Amino acid sequence: AEGAWLRKLMPWSRGVDADLFCPRAEPPLAFPEPVFLYVGRVAVEKNLDAFLGLDLPGSKVVVGDGPLRGSMQARYPHVHFLGTRTGQALADVYASADVMVFPSLTDTFGMVLLEALSHGVPCLASDIDANLALDLGPESYFPLGDVDALAGAIRLKLAPSGNLPDRSERAARALDCFGWDPIVDRTIEVYE
Repeated sequence: AEGAWLRKLMPWSRGVDADLFCPRAEPPLAFPEPVFLYVGRVAVEKNLDAFLGLDLPGSKVVVGDGPLRGSMQARYPHVHFLGTRTGQALADVYASADVMVFPSLTDTFGMVLLEALSHGVPCLASDIDANLALDLGPESYFPLGDVDALAGAIRLKLAPSGNLPDRSERAARALDCFGWDPIVDRTIEVYE
């Protein structure tokens, strides 16, 4: 029958390096706190104006490059644009963040959200399907394009709350799901 060869499909997730992306005792980089981080391409579809245009205390940090980097740097001179970072340099930025903000309009898999979660950084993401599938936790989503909702969600993340897990608990939960060891174990189970 047509399509019969597709009967045994199983999802195989991407994963993060648990040795590189993990909580740290002290933030390695010094920015005025709190530190709001975006990691990704600096392009129109990432909806960065929704984040960078907010009046927030502390620092906004952007890691990444793209066609709008020059114009955004000119428009938002108070934002720290660090360019592309990889490996330990990228892990250091995550470890220094207080909140990861991911306002993208169109993404298929938010790998940067998994990396931030592995450091225990609370994440805020637009409520597109790809982000919702990652199950980032309570109060982690805001309606696409709703800047007021994003600002409110940031205030919630910064407020002390007894019902949000601490940084090490968030990291442990993320690595239990998205560390390479559990992903490889699930893949082996599927093949067995």
